[in-house]
Amino acid sequence: MAYAASPPRFPVVLACLPDLAVSRLVNSALTRAGFAVTCTADLAEFEDALCFGPYCAVVTTPSLQRAIRAIADIPVVELAEPLGEPAEAGLGAGPGPLDEGALVERLLRAAGGPDRPA
Repeated sequence: MAYAASPPRFPVVLACLPDLAVSRLVNSALTRAGFAVTCTADLAEFEDALCFGPYCAVVTTPSLQRAIRAIADIPVVELAEPLGEPAEAGLGAGPGPLDEGALVERLLRAAGGPDRPA
């Protein structure tokens, strides 16, 4: 019996985020919101991951968005807006709070979906 691939049960997002802490935040937030997430840290990994799609959208940083748009015809959501201010002094140098709702809404708009994933 041959294996037949079925469509993904969840919308799949491809994240290209060089900062591991930011990648973890985004992965956790989107997984809680019902997305499946594939994370990459650079453009080489991003290109390798494209063959595992389809992806409903890409989450990335402003510095990578132009290169990503040149490589793939997938809606791109830049992370600059939903990511809050950096963590306060004394609490580590990690990223600030992530506005999960804003990120999910922007992904849904970019991907053309009106509702949250099931």
